[in-house]
Amino acid sequence: RIEIIKGPASATIGRGEVGGAVNFITKRPQKKRASQIETIFGSDNFRRVVADTTGPLTADGSLRYRAIASYQEDDGYRLFEKTRSMALFPSFEWDISASTQLAVSADLGKFRIPGRAANAYLTSRTPGNPAGLPEGPTRREFDMGESWDRRHDNLGNVLATLTHQFNEHLVFRQGALFGSRKREVYWADPSPRATFAANGDILINRQYLNYNDTRHQWALQGELVAQYDFLGGKH
Repeated sequence: RIEIIKGPASATIGRGEVGGAVNFITKRPQKKRASQIETIFGSDNFRRVVADTTGPLTADGSLRYRAIASYQEDDGYRLFEKTRSMALFPSFEWDISASTQLAVSADLGKFRIPGRAANAYLTSRTPGNPAGLPEGPTRREFDMGESWDRRHDNLGNVLATLTHQFNEHLVFRQGALFGSRKREVYWADPSPRATFAANGDILINRQYLNYNDTRHQWALQGELVAQYDFLGGKH
């Protein structure tokens, strides 16, 4: 579920962003065991599979798990525009006591994304239309991309949250996040339009771009939330 608070009302939560706030509520481990598999198929060889399983790890349900795995692949409309993604989302919740809970979750992903060369293609509106193409959508075989033009991303995040409820009016929450991203880029950076030589050869100016990038991040956030009645309202 996604919750949105618009405007300065968002100052009541989180970092107090004056423009608004977005809260993503993810699926949590459940005490009742359940499993689900979902498959989707579409045009251009689109296919997606999602498996979701949850349940208790102890007899009383004080320790529970959830694991969601997904795989998606799509050839795209143009040549060399294939995308592929694999992701795993494990999570655990432990009721340490009646008032204290520890939650640990992670998201791990591996993605293959096409690069920039798909921006160069032949159309019927190329000056002079030397390829003799009919009006209408460009056929995928006239894409001037490269099979090696792509970007690889490997992502990983781990979040741990400790929550303690002192009473019905006062709650403390401490979160810790570690994230990592490794990116490999192989780009053929082309001119957005093809030109033609006098002998009919197709000419495209392009550059080869390659770089690797690795990033890590740490974040800590503590919250002390108090609920009270004031001037006839709940705060």
